Amino acid sequence: MEFKGLSEQTSILILLGLGFVFLLGFSFYFFEKRGPISLWLRLILGLTRASLLLILTVFVVPLYVKDSSLGPGKTRQIMLVDSSPYVQKREVDSVKRVLSENFPNLEVIYLSKSSWGLALDTLYALNQDRLIDHAFLLTDGQLSDLENENNMGVPIHLIAIGPVISKSNLGLYIPVNSIKSVVGELISLPIDLWVKQIQSKEKLNFEIWKGSQLVFQKLIFFDEMSAYQKIEVPLQASKIGTYHLHIRFGKKVASDLIWEVVREKVQVDGFAPWPHPDLGVISRNAAQQFIRINWHFGESVQVKPSMKNLIFYEKRPKDLASLQNHSVWYLGMELPNSFVVNSSSLYRKEVHFWDEQMEAYRNQKSFSKIDSIFNRLFAQTFLRNIQADTLLNKEISNENPASLLGRNEEKLAYLGLKNQVDFSIQRFKKVRLSNEIKSVPIWRHPYVWLVLIILIFVEWGIRKRYL
Repeated sequence: MEFKGLSEQTSILILLGLGFVFLLGFSFYFFEKRGPISLWLRLILGLTRASLLLILTVFVVPLYVKDSSLGPGKTRQIMLVDSSPYVQKREVDSVKRVLSENFPNLEVIYLSKSSWGLALDTLYALNQDRLIDHAFLLTDGQLSDLENENNMGVPIHLIAIGPVISKSNLGLYIPVNSIKSVVGELISLPIDLWVKQIQSKEKLNFEIWKGSQLVFQKLIFFDEMSAYQKIEVPLQASKIGTYHLHIRFGKKVASDLIWEVVREKVQVDGFAPWPHPDLGVISRNAAQQFIRINWHFGESVQVKPSMKNLIFYEKRPKDLASLQNHSVWYLGMELPNSFVVNSSSLYRKEVHFWDEQMEAYRNQKSFSKIDSIFNRLFAQTFLRNIQADTLLNKEISNENPASLLGRNEEKLAYLGLKNQVDFSIQRFKKVRLSNEIKSVPIWRHPYVWLVLIILIFVEWGIRKRYL
């Protein structure tokens, strides 16, 4: 047994406290005189009532037990393969052959598009079914939406393939090609800067211009110990409009970015037969990202021509073909095998948003994990610019357009700097991890509920018969 997030010593103290609760309840009910009953009945009644009190206490206290259904050999190893056209089958087979020496049951899954967010969502869904102990991503680095973090608790090991293209000495990388905000919203634009072949200390000017107005300026210092730097640029607008930002780094590197300031980022129409806690989770996260959802409850579904972003919760629309050009969430329903969900839509047959949120909160005392998931879901659907879906290589693309055809070392380096992401595939060995047997809250165990029900009936039967 364990208490997640607490040390072993603290867990022992809490267990001692629970034992004290048990003995307190037992002594109270055992020594209290309620009638001329035998010593053995009083003993059984005291133990029963104290056990009930103890179980109800551990339902509230976040006590975890090991789930034996996920013992040794029940975990899995996943290798995701990027959908880039430059990822060759012979390379995939070669990597799989090397990894299979230590992971004979390695599962290979091909992604439908070159998306870092899709890779994370795929691993998250697989991890819910059966615990993943090793995850690999075979890619040439030409991935989109790189800003998302890996919050599964399992490291993702990047395996870079494809030809290496020579680069300029200076580099600039922006993980998005357009940004959107609302009036007064303070947003942070992440930008990566680097210098290769540094001979001595060097300082370079970094500027962002909005037309003829300088909105941000900073001197970036580099040396041999910090040749790669990440900066966060704060941006805030006071009025609605579309702004073209020109970004300069040093004398040779420049890039452009479109900044759209709107009243609300997007409007979504949702259809559901009745209110549900899952809808509350969706609405909460949507409001945080300035998305307005108009819920329509009832059995009828009337999609108006003006509705471009839609959510169907446990209510399947009749004409699926007419929604191919829409961004749609199909939640809690079965779709025909012949129907292909477009790249800006989401389909989940099983929906447990509320349960996932509450379990994440019990584990971490925070909604950050489920919030991060919804950030990706919204970014890949309602907040996504389908017309500009392909993330262009921003670093000196005018000077070196061939970089789009080979391995993108800058994007791979950007991913490698994230938490729970690395390139250390050469030292993998088949080892049993300490967390190979998954821990679950004690109230999720069906046997605990069975014991609780039996104790309730035993206690009721003794009172009914003898008291």
